[in-house]
Amino acid sequence: MREAYPRDEALTAIILGFQNKAMIADQVMPRTSPLDSPRYKYQYYAPGQFAYVPDTRVGRRTKVNEVEFKGESRHGETQEYALKHAFVPRDFDGVKNPAAKRASATEALSNLLELSREVRVADMVLNPANYGNNAIALSANDKLDDDATDPVKLIREALKACRIRPNIAVMGTNEWDALAAHPRILAAVVRAAGVVGSIGAAGIATREEVARLFGLQEIIVGEALVSSSYADNAVFKATWSGGIAFHRRDTSAISGVTAGMNNGMTWGFTAHFEKFANKYNDDTEGTRGVEYVRVVDDCEEAVVSTDCGVLLTEVLSA
Repeated sequence: MREAYPRDEALTAIILGFQNKAMIADQVMPRTSPLDSPRYKYQYYAPGQFAYVPDTRVGRRTKVNEVEFKGESRHGETQEYALKHAFVPRDFDGVKNPAAKRASATEALSNLLELSREVRVADMVLNPANYGNNAIALSANDKLDDDATDPVKLIREALKACRIRPNIAVMGTNEWDALAAHPRILAAVVRAAGVVGSIGAAGIATREEVARLFGLQEIIVGEALVSSSYADNAVFKATWSGGIAFHRRDTSAISGVTAGMNNGMTWGFTAHFEKFANKYNDDTEGTRGVEYVRVVDDCEEAVVSTDCGVLLTEVLSA
């Protein structure tokens, strides 16, 4: 049994309220409401159960056909993720507001903790293994940054490949920039007619326009960058670079996890147990002890239905 950590209410309020709009993990794999236990379960249903139509006819004295949903109970357990920052007593010499200094450290730690989650979720979203047979690598003639390609046709065909039609698209800034400025996307958005040579209208489509074009609820673009080291010459990498994913996101299914059931089909979610911050002292370190500020996120990301998504890879020219 896990022991309860002492909480600092002021610091916990900071981590719970922290938001970096460049990060999209909570939108792509939404958190459940707080679980009662780190161990949780959910029901997995084969997609065919929600499309198969049994006989609904009823005779004058026949019994009504009974339908049984044969769900597979799956179990998971959340994982603790944490970071801490150390203060020695000298760090507070001359500081008029020590609480503000601790709050600043908590916010910085929260950002790093969220960035680590962003990387985890992006790795799952851009992993072809999480899409069954619905991972499609674009050919050299179908790159989205090539004006001669037809991204409208490519994306529509990809959406048809998914048995449960997606309602969100997920991509990085490079992929979005290429898609939003593509002349065929612009032509489709404004309903302009013409051949390839005459549809190169200048402009940028909005996320709302492109989402409406493909019948999606939302297009989510991740902007987070991760660096290779602390050094001045560190190399930065776009967290969401490498593909475009289309998911079925069903929030009713996600909320149902807390009740140990699943009310619909969704590509993935995040089982959320708790998220908090605290501070504590270690008198065995240094000459006058060390004070630590610690942030904790106890959760687990889970892909629950590969049939609810499709992934396009190698979408940009090298």
